Amino acid sequence: MTVADFIAEWRGGVPQIVAHTSGSTGVPKEIRLHRSVVEASAWRSIRHFGLRADSHLHLCLSPDYIAGKMVIVRALLSGARFTWEPPTQEPLNDLGPENEITLLSVIGAQVMSLVERRGSLPKIKHLLVGGAPLNAATAEAALQIADHVWESYGMTETASHIALREICSPEEVGTKPFKLLPGVELSCDEHGRGVIEIENLDTLVTNDIIELCGPDEFFVKGRADNVIITGGKKVNPEQVERKISGAIARRWDYFVAGVPDAKWGNLLALVIESKPLSSEESEALLRACAAVTSTHERPRRVICRLPFARTASGKIIRRL
Repeated sequence: MTVADFIAEWRGGVPQIVAHTSGSTGVPKEIRLHRSVVEASAWRSIRHFGLRADSHLHLCLSPDYIAGKMVIVRALLSGARFTWEPPTQEPLNDLGPENEITLLSVIGAQVMSLVERRGSLPKIKHLLVGGAPLNAATAEAALQIADHVWESYGMTETASHIALREICSPEEVGTKPFKLLPGVELSCDEHGRGVIEIENLDTLVTNDIIELCGPDEFFVKGRADNVIITGGKKVNPEQVERKISGAIARRWDYFVAGVPDAKWGNLLALVIESKPLSSEESEALLRACAAVTSTHERPRRVICRLPFARTASGKIIRRL
């Protein structure tokens, strides 16, 4: 679908919006969202970011996915100036410093491209980073190119984000809670999974392990289907990844996975996007990870893969 196709569809009063999940945790699914749910989501964002007719929204994501569609709907409902370009990992090549963008939605890989060209970029007031959990390196880069950096939490089924957290320093990644937007309620089921309630939307039980820390604030601990059991203890690999981000720095993209082990059931492995390391390099990396993790969280092996499998939005597919 092109941007023009979706604009025509929306202005034609289509009752349902069709979007597709990324496929990072399985086969991509087609999701149909009622127009009222999409409008309500757009208005939550419009109010939060103060979008108006004199605002400027720019699209550098695919309109096939909900993130791209919602940029268009926010622009149409707010009356803001709207520009777009084909989806690319290196956006904003045709918009220079004389331009100002009020709200720009990106994925992490685009942030790392943009920071390399920060001297030639337009002024960006709000940078909304989604697609995958934010890490410290991406946050540090984002803070160099925008006045305000926001990490989003949401999914296709909720018509994009339902919660945001502003990141003011890399140290806040993973340590600052998400805050729900108005009109959204969140609770946990008996397994700790998030349960989302939004008007005109069926109750949604997510696969995310949620820790509530207030009436409208929460942390995402990781995905239930990613939990690794090692030595009889449950480990959320996403939490380990946040802890070791300083040890990894910007050298590689990475994730933590479980590998079968006769004694412990599973051992934690650090999977990096790299050509094979020497034994000395691997051992140094494991020591750096051990310094910031508890005993049962420590990666015990380094596995090198090149390249990682990724979704169309750039999200790493956790596959060995």
